[in-house]
Amino acid sequence: MGIKLTTKYYLREILFVITLGALSGTTSTLFLKGLYLVTDLRNLQGWLLYLLPVFAGIQFYLKKNFSHIDKGFSHLLSNEKNYSSTSIMLTPYIFFTSLATHLFGGSAGREGVGVLMGTSLSNFLRTKNIDNKTIFYCGIASGFSSIFGTPLAAIIFPLELCRYRDIKNIRTLTLIIACSLSSYYMTVLLSLDHNFKFITVPFFKDTLIMILCSGVACALVARLFIYTQSKISKNSTCLLNTVVFASLIVVLIKTFSLYNFSGIGIAYIENSFLMERNIYDAFIKLALTALTLGIGLKGGEVTPLFFMGGSLCNSITSFFSTSLTQASTALGMFTFFGAATLTPITSTIMAYEYYGGQVALITFPTVLIAKYLMGNKSIYK
Repeated sequence: MGIKLTTKYYLREILFVITLGALSGTTSTLFLKGLYLVTDLRNLQGWLLYLLPVFAGIQFYLKKNFSHIDKGFSHLLSNEKNYSSTSIMLTPYIFFTSLATHLFGGSAGREGVGVLMGTSLSNFLRTKNIDNKTIFYCGIASGFSSIFGTPLAAIIFPLELCRYRDIKNIRTLTLIIACSLSSYYMTVLLSLDHNFKFITVPFFKDTLIMILCSGVACALVARLFIYTQSKISKNSTCLLNTVVFASLIVVLIKTFSLYNFSGIGIAYIENSFLMERNIYDAFIKLALTALTLGIGLKGGEVTPLFFMGGSLCNSITSFFSTSLTQASTALGMFTFFGAATLTPITSTIMAYEYYGGQVALITFPTVLIAKYLMGNKSIYK
C-alpha cells in the first residue's frame, strides 16, 4: 500500500513539472516571437529610440511602487526564503517590460525573462508535495531550456548555480530533467527555431594560443562588466540619474550609429561567424548593456555576454590566425558566459548543444581558466 501511494505521489510530481515545462515553453515562445516583432519595428521606426529615457522613467516608477513584483534573478538566488515569494504577476510584468526595453533600443538579453517567468509560473502552480527549492530549480531549468533550446545545459544550470548541493537527490534531478525536456519540446511543437549548427575546429598551435588568450581576456572583461554595471546601479537610485543614463544610451547610439549594438544583437552575433571584428566592439556592447541593466531596465545578460565574448575573442584571434573566425566566436560566447556566471559545466554543455563536440572540447579548458581568474565575481552576486 505504501509503495502504491509513493508511486502515485511521484507520478503526480512528474505530471506537475511536465505541465510547468509546457507552460514555460509556451510563454518563452510567445516572448521570443514578440521580441522579433519589436526588434523589426524598432529597426523600421528609428524615432522609438528617443522614447528610451521616458520608458526608463516609467520603469523607475514601477520598480519603486511594485517592488513586491519587481524581483531580479539575483534576489531569488540570494536566499532560499525568496524561492516561494515570487508572484504570478511577475510573468506578465517581466514579459511586457522586457519587450519594451528592446522596443526602445535598450541593450539587453532574453534568458532573464525566461528564467523569471519559469520561476513565477512554478511558484504559482506549486504543490505541497514538492519542496520550494526543487520547484525553484524546475522553474529555472524550464525557462533556460525554452529560451535557448538547450535542455541538457538547462538541467545543469540551476544545480551549478547552487553548487550542486542537491545533485545526489535523484528525485529532484528527475523532476528537473522532466521539466527541462517538457519546456524544450513545447518550443519545438510551437515551431520555434533555435538555429544550431556544427562548427569544425582546426586543432594546431594557434588553437592553444586562442584558448589561453580567450580565457584570460574573457575573465578580465567580464570583471569589468560586473564592476561597471554595479557602479551604474548604485548611482541610479533617483529618477534624474536614471533618465540621464538612459539619455546617454540614446546619445551614444545616435552619435556613433551604434544601431547594431542596441537590442539583443542576434544579427551581429551571427555575422561574427563570417567576418573579423574590432576589439572595441566588445567594449561598446559592455557599456550599453551595463547602462541598460544598471538603470533597472528589464531583459537578461546572457545574450549580451555572448555578444561581448564572441566579438572579443574573434578580434583577439584575428591578430594571429585567419582560419579560426568561427571557432573563436563560438569559444568566446560560451567562455564569457561561463566566466560571468561561474558555470563552466553549463557553458561547456551549451557549447555542445549549439555547435557540437569540437567547440565544447575547447570551451571546457578555456572557461576553467576564466573561472579561476574570476574568483567569486559573478553577475548573480
